[in-house]
Amino acid sequence: GMSRPGESVYGSLYDVRFDGNPQMWSPPPEVLAQGLPVVFRYLRALFDARVSRSLDLHDFALQRFPPECLELGWWITSLWLSYNDLEALPICIEEMTTLKTLHIHHNRIMRLPPTLGISLTRLTDLDIAYNQMTRLPLEMANLSNIQRFELRGNPWETIPEELIEAGTVGIVRFLKNLRDSIHGVLDLIRMTLTSYGLTYVRR
Repeated sequence: GMSRPGESVYGSLYDVRFDGNPQMWSPPPEVLAQGLPVVFRYLRALFDARVSRSLDLHDFALQRFPPECLELGWWITSLWLSYNDLEALPICIEEMTTLKTLHIHHNRIMRLPPTLGISLTRLTDLDIAYNQMTRLPLEMANLSNIQRFELRGNPWETIPEELIEAGTVGIVRFLKNLRDSIHGVLDLIRMTLTSYGLTYVRR
């Protein structure tokens, strides 16, 4: 039940068993394995998201993108999946077109689906720091509304560290130049790259 908005209470409930339900997918097994307090926190986050339009599933040891996110994808504007064990985002994240905030930092994600840059054009805050990414899809240059883009802590092969430290404006401009370079010209004027940075780009 709900005692007041945003707070779940379970009265005298102290034990719930989920054994013998092999088809059960929500909450996911890694959440169930952490015990009832974590299960209740997970369920409350899903419930509250229907009112707040913000879904906070950080620090649940999630190994896969929660399908519940897609069920709420038409509604939520903010999604936090940081501090989990995710290795990838599904292509179908393109369906979450209402998202303005997406935080997936501190996971093990190696790449982003190009559809993220094509469909999630309302994003203003994107944090992909501290993952295992080496390259970004050129489609990320389409995120014209982005105001905060955090990239630190990834082993980038195509983005100079000095640009990452320079901030969102420089990163977005660099990505746009890379995207347009498929026509034969890579415009690095006013990018303030050192010779090390230029070598990093050529790699």
